[in-house]
Amino acid sequence: METLSSPSLALSLLGAAVSVFLGAQIRAVSMEKPMLAAQTDFLFQRIGQTREALSQAEDALQKREEQLRLYASAEVRYTALLTELLEIAKTDPDARAIAQKWKIQQAGSDKAADTAPTPPPADVPPPKGSKTPIQPKLKAPAQAP
Repeated sequence: METLSSPSLALSLLGAAVSVFLGAQIRAVSMEKPMLAAQTDFLFQRIGQTREALSQAEDALQKREEQLRLYASAEVRYTALLTELLEIAKTDPDARAIAQKWKIQQAGSDKAADTAPTPPPADVPPPKGSKTPIQPKLKAPAQAP
């Protein structure tokens, strides 16, 4: 019986070890494939949800901007109406009675500048990285008691 030489024995053991290692790696990859597919599907779902949320946020922002424009125009109209009422109240007793009943007063010249309605600017450049212009914060109108 012929004995194997030590280099051929070492090479056969090395080949067997490499084949066992490669088999283990192939098995591990085949076990990870469904998990990676599930993670990829979840990632695409999250991307879709994020795009939908972004679209909804942009729609809500557009509606809010429209509400701000309506609020500003209503504030201008009410201010004009009340100013006209105060002017008429100087000569008309009925208008004077309404102004007194609702305690409508014209603010002093310093205070009138602070409370005068300011319509939102038409062209305000957006900040870097933003698509929508900055809207100023409007003061709420004073409520009559």
